[in-house]
Amino acid sequence: MSKKKAWIQYTKQGKIVPGSLIVSPRRPVNGVWYEVVTDICCDTEPPFGLISGKQKAFIKYDASGNIVPGSLILTDNKLPKPGIWKEVYINICCSSNNDKTSTWLITEIFNSPASGEFFIPNRCLSVTILDPNEIGAVNPLATCVPAENYNQLYINLNDSDGVYSNELASMVGNNGTIIFTQGTNSVTYSFTTDSFLLSVPFNTVFFDTVLGSIPGSLVLISPGTGNFNTVDPITIQVSII
Repeated sequence: MSKKKAWIQYTKQGKIVPGSLIVSPRRPVNGVWYEVVTDICCDTEPPFGLISGKQKAFIKYDASGNIVPGSLILTDNKLPKPGIWKEVYINICCSSNNDKTSTWLITEIFNSPASGEFFIPNRCLSVTILDPNEIGAVNPLATCVPAENYNQLYINLNDSDGVYSNELASMVGNNGTIIFTQGTNSVTYSFTTDSFLLSVPFNTVFFDTVLGSIPGSLVLISPGTGNFNTVDPITIQVSII
């Protein structure tokens, strides 16, 4: 049986959605969802006042320390009473996870990328490429059925430290931009609701025209200077619009 998990939702602008707290073994597909703990020790009051701002967001736990679905509320800088409440970030921008710079490495291994890795495969040629400017483009050497001729993109949702990236997961079902940067080499793409899909078993977000991504929905808008190398870390920045 899958481990119980709990999720809270944020809008595309990064604002928390009151009442959005749900319990599910898997991350909801559509929208921006962050995981929260499903149970806490109920013998002490959860920390309060550590997050700045006049308005606060809270989720509730019952007397046994189990999370209460649907209990996400907003207050005017007050700890709700009675009950056991835990403060959560009202804006994604203020989460401590965003204070850390997440990095990945590009790999040439034609397989599901491991934690902290991504790769750009071409199904027709059974090869990977290192040029980030060619993601989503038709490989000129490919001569298979049309959907297999595109260069695809697979990114493990865990960064090099094993930390899950909510930002990458938020690309599924949304419009936005994604920026890959290695040193001074940076490339930017725009994407639509038809671009990215999620693989829970392999913990990846991917663009793959064979599996349902729409050709042309991932568009290069700012090219890089050339190939990435497989040694230096790469940052991946996502903006939902």
